[in-house]
Amino acid sequence: MKNIKILLFLFLTIFTISACGSANVMQADLYVAKNSGFKIDFPNEPKVLNEAVPTEGGDVNVTYYVSEKEGDGVAYMVTYSKYSQELFDTLDKTNLLENGLRGGLSLWNIQAPVEAQDITIDGYKGLYYRADNGHNFVIANLYLVDNALYQVVVISEKAYVPDNLVNKFMSSFVLLR
Repeated sequence: MKNIKILLFLFLTIFTISACGSANVMQADLYVAKNSGFKIDFPNEPKVLNEAVPTEGGDVNVTYYVSEKEGDGVAYMVTYSKYSQELFDTLDKTNLLENGLRGGLSLWNIQAPVEAQDITIDGYKGLYYRADNGHNFVIANLYLVDNALYQVVVISEKAYVPDNLVNKFMSSFVLLR
């Protein structure tokens, strides 16, 4: 379960071509990823993974933060992706969030989201979606912040995670400025 979730999340991020950084600390109940520019309430200390993703515009470094509680079958994840300005300038920003949605749906073999809507964080565009195929239950917030893409995701193989747990995690995501 754990390896499947990590691999699925890595592939999702590759679909959306993300980039990174990390100097991380736990601060009270929040995990602070200083170089990635956010803090969030993970259920426990996340594993941090880095990967260079090759693109036509050059390699993009991706940082994944993955936290799982033992035995509950749920993964809580954030990716931070900061595109080089040169690469970002060549991208179609109006479709970047929707491409992330389509990439996630394709990855989990899901035809369409059960729910999707535009959201914002600190005035930046975002996209919320909820989707499942009966085997993977995904809830995600994607945010485009300047030339960075954040993906805040909760995934379970059993059923949707209860709203109170999802809301606690998602609403704790704060951009550092």
